[in-house]
Amino acid sequence: RQGATLQAQSKNAIKLNSDILTNNGEIAISSTDGAITMAKDNNSAIDSGSAELALKADGDISLGSLCLISGKCGGTTPEKTSKVANITSENGNITLAGDLLADRPLLLTANNGALTLGGIDLSSRQGATLQAQSKQGIKLNNDILTNNGEIANNSTGGAITMADNKILSAGDHNITLTAGGDV
Repeated sequence: RQGATLQAQSKNAIKLNSDILTNNGEIAISSTDGAITMAKDNNSAIDSGSAELALKADGDISLGSLCLISGKCGGTTPEKTSKVANITSENGNITLAGDLLADRPLLLTANNGALTLGGIDLSSRQGATLQAQSKQGIKLNNDILTNNGEIANNSTGGAITMADNKILSAGDHNITLTAGGDV
């Protein structure tokens, strides 16, 4: 059904085992007292089309390779969307162990934890931005790419580090790295 929404909330941990597709319907997944994890070695698509997309946990969020492309990952031409994908951990860490492919602005927030990021590719949508915020530090373990979209990484109480020979590219837009520790 076009525009059907998915809202899933649990006091306990949530484990994502397969693709979540809503055909332009909002996706909101929340764990109020636990973590959100992706099945080990799983490559998943979370596709809300042109609608909102949010993952929120009180604890850790641990994801493998993830596709957030509206209108079928690696398939047909994406829907036009300016809706932000929000991934938020209130008291834990956010770990993107694999690569994240998205066609929308991305906001990653670890309010009291750290961020460990694999590759992030937002280049399929002109102007899609990345904002990454943490309290305890940000580790950039692979390339971060946008198609003329700003990259802003802010760690209030920790360092921002990047693996050797990796690329931060925002085309002709700004890259801002702000840390309470070393950059």
